Amino acid sequence: MNKAVQLENETSSTQQLSENGFQDEETRNVSISFFIYRLIAYADARRSIAAFIFILLAVIICDNLFNNFLFEPYVRLVETLSGVKPGGFAELDVGFAPEVWQALLGMVLGTLILVISIASQSIPKLIDFYMKDIRSLLYIWFLIISGGHALIIKIYGEIGLVREPSRVFNTHFLLTICSIIAFPYIFYILRYTKPTNIIDRIYKENMKKIRDLTSKRSHSLAHIPEVIEQQQYSMFESLNQLDDILEFIDFKEVKADIISDMSRTIQNYILLKPEIHSDFFKVSPKVRTDISFKTMVGQFEEMERNQSLYELLSNRDAPTKNTFNFSEIQIPLEIRWRNSSPSNYKFWRIYAGLKYSKVIQSSFKHDSSQENYKLRNLPINLDQIGLTLNIGYNTWNIGLYKSLRPFFNKNIQSLPQGLEQFKVGLIFYIL
Repeated sequence: MNKAVQLENETSSTQQLSENGFQDEETRNVSISFFIYRLIAYADARRSIAAFIFILLAVIICDNLFNNFLFEPYVRLVETLSGVKPGGFAELDVGFAPEVWQALLGMVLGTLILVISIASQSIPKLIDFYMKDIRSLLYIWFLIISGGHALIIKIYGEIGLVREPSRVFNTHFLLTICSIIAFPYIFYILRYTKPTNIIDRIYKENMKKIRDLTSKRSHSLAHIPEVIEQQQYSMFESLNQLDDILEFIDFKEVKADIISDMSRTIQNYILLKPEIHSDFFKVSPKVRTDISFKTMVGQFEEMERNQSLYELLSNRDAPTKNTFNFSEIQIPLEIRWRNSSPSNYKFWRIYAGLKYSKVIQSSFKHDSSQENYKLRNLPINLDQIGLTLNIGYNTWNIGLYKSLRPFFNKNIQSLPQGLEQFKVGLIFYIL
């Protein structure tokens, strides 16, 4: 009996130790995930500093690797390709290098200032977008640090400290790479400042944030208020950016793209919503106190209860009225059956067939507290055809219509693809 009790106690102790060990391991995993999250968030918020540190370390490491391992093979390669044994690189003139680097940096920065200053007239907060573009930050810091590298080499040479591999590395490699990248980078900036590309970039980044909410890492950190607060605010900030561009820009086509992207964002979010942790829908203090959400103060509790946080806040500045109109000429072709008689006007009827429609005019009108505009000649298929079915008795009948062609032109990628008409209504006949 005592042995059985002892065995049971040992088993219970073993299970408790296992559970405690599992909890400790889970806690460690969460701590590691939170540390990685904080590190990534810190680097993301300070992208310029992160880019500077990365490029500085990369140049230092590459310089030492070239000095210790690649310099001699490079000299032999030059000898093989030229057929002449080169002399020492100690006499290599690097006095011109700092001026060349300054000229290259001035050309790139001058182009950036000109392009961004012009583009910012139609796109608000363009500077903020540019300062978060990691490609631009890496290249600009590459130019600056490489120019500083050339200046240090020149100063060292003037005091008699000559390091041949560093001279070759700067003039033969760093300068060549930066010069080759300069012109493609300028064209990249020209494309970057195009309004449609900026809108598409904001949309894709916001969708990435929404998809990240469904990941295991996000679920493991959902109990940390700081994480939830940052996730909520970053998502709403993306929508704020689109809203600012929508209010500021004058091009109607761009406005239509913004509205379409906002709509697609909400649609995709609703599809992914069941996979998001429930703690995400708790309104964080940063959102509660933000001036952009001042009109939603009385609805926060309802949002948490219904888990409608993102849907309501994303539509806080929704238009007061959207009107879509189009006119068409219809030509029906039907097979009709009814059990009528010369003296009986109350009968059953079944009408089935095809209906061809020719759209002759279309328009979209947007009215809100911020702006009003109207679009004409929308990109819809002007020739429509569909199936019709009318079933009923006497005066009242049910009418059905199902189109066989997409409503919008398939060549317009920003509009919903495969959208078809389906109509249900009442038809009454007066005899």
